[in-house]
Amino acid sequence: MAGILQALARYVFENQSPFGLYEYIYTGQKNGMDLQGKAKITGVVTKPAPVGQIHTPNGQISFIQLVRLTDKELKSIQSKEYTVEQILQQLGTSLTDYSRTDLF
Repeated sequence: MAGILQALARYVFENQSPFGLYEYIYTGQKNGMDLQGKAKITGVVTKPAPVGQIHTPNGQISFIQLVRLTDKELKSIQSKEYTVEQILQQLGTSLTDYSRTDLF
């Protein structure tokens, strides 16, 4: 997961394009994001973080949370079968359970 976070940070920095709310990040990864690489979790979506927003002297900062999804779930968002919000609602939690199966 650290490698993916580094790649995401590099993308944002190089393109000056931060991630927004309810976006999906399809990594195309075939192995799971767990240590053994066997989980179905292969990518992430974004949602508002519990911290929300803060105001600083340099402007407003909005925090987002990354929620991990399975390849099948991400592909259903990509094909517009489901929205990120619908998947998150069905998931019911933002805690990652590497042993869980696909939602559908």
